[in-house]
Amino acid sequence: MKLSELFNLEAMDLAITASSRDEALEHLAHRFENAGGVSKASTYVERLLAREAQSSTGVGDEIAIPHAQDASIQQAAIIFGKSIRGIDWQSFDGQPAKLIFMIAAPEGAGGEHLKALAQLSKVLLQEGVKQALLEASTP
Repeated sequence: MKLSELFNLEAMDLAITASSRDEALEHLAHRFENAGGVSKASTYVERLLAREAQSSTGVGDEIAIPHAQDASIQQAAIIFGKSIRGIDWQSFDGQPAKLIFMIAAPEGAGGEHLKALAQLSKVLLQEGVKQALLEASTP
């Protein structure tokens, strides 16, 4: 599957107003639920928070890639969110996250989940990609 096919356009939010990491995760998970991608956002959020408790998914350079598997997820997806002012994600470099790529995978789909994470990381390293995303105004 191509990386571009994983993005759930209906659930994207290019103007997140959440003031905390947890609030942002809940917001994006509920958008994903409203788009039909997850049947129970609250259990998915629990999984995301459990993953964050292990170590922050704030990868630095104003990017966070929260990810988790849950039985309530219908199929693998990436839910993109952008925060203009940034959200404290406890990134190793101390920068707030402005670009959030929430990866959702069905329970037991670890291969898809890791493959999407690797592909996304590779794309984000390309010159100009981050700036284009920061400037994007439509999905």
